[in-house]
Amino acid sequence: MLPKSGRPFRIHDKGSRAPLVMCHAIAGTVFFYYHLQRTGLLQGPLHAIQACGLEDGEEPMGTVQALAARNLQVIAQEQDLESVHLGGYSFGCIVALEMARQLEAAGLTPRPLILLAPSPPTQVTDQTPDAERSAIVEAQTASLLKTALRGMDRLVPRRYKDRLSHLYRTHLQAYHAHRPSAVNCEIAAFVPLGERADSRAAVIDHWRGLSHTRCSVHDAGGDHKTMLRAPHTAPLVRAFESVLREAAEARHAMAAPDAPAPIPALPRRRGAATVSSPAMQGMAPGLAHSARLDEND
Repeated sequence: MLPKSGRPFRIHDKGSRAPLVMCHAIAGTVFFYYHLQRTGLLQGPLHAIQACGLEDGEEPMGTVQALAARNLQVIAQEQDLESVHLGGYSFGCIVALEMARQLEAAGLTPRPLILLAPSPPTQVTDQTPDAERSAIVEAQTASLLKTALRGMDRLVPRRYKDRLSHLYRTHLQAYHAHRPSAVNCEIAAFVPLGERADSRAAVIDHWRGLSHTRCSVHDAGGDHKTMLRAPHTAPLVRAFESVLREAAEARHAMAAPDAPAPIPALPRRRGAATVSSPAMQGMAPGLAHSARLDEND
């Protein structure tokens, strides 16, 4: 069932709004996005890109910059990079932000980002000793692998466990080494209410500082792990579809021509007669305009 890593996984492909392309989480897979599709509330295409390293012969990407560049190449094979919304869940939010930064560096204008449960800032700094950094990565790798296997350790082939462990370790190293840069595009961050208040506040402060324009914060039900499952998915989809709809309306408004300015009234001379013929009354005060709008909106 795994999609080829060189193509987006088309989770939902109906609707009129611009496509939303989501990045994988730390595990590299994208199947959890099906919970969003099952709500029946998506108003447009929802695509997702899995990580390299899940298929035989693949090596995971070692930096967030490389992950972002590869994802942009995958999208560009099928769509205009300025015609899609980028997004992600958890670790995927960091990748989506870097994708937007690379687009802006190339002179393109990304649409608002949709970020679900964005990751907190790493506590590993450039001054953290290598031994301590390695210990943190190994402990987190073991924890993630245990959660992924869910007690099925004896049933999973060793080669698959080794592959998954290598992917976790590589992505965690990339996460702790990455220093995100702020972007000019808007960010819509959906932060679960079930997280600890101090952790939630740290996430909000961190991501608000990563947009030079606006980072809107939206409450989401559940916690980091459950927000993409029922009953929290339906309110979540309604919320981010509302953001996408507002973004499309704003884009239409910017693309539409300015309304024609009214013709100023000519000053009358005292005693002059007012001329009002049926032909003159039927004339429009300005010229008609039309605009070509993006069909994906």
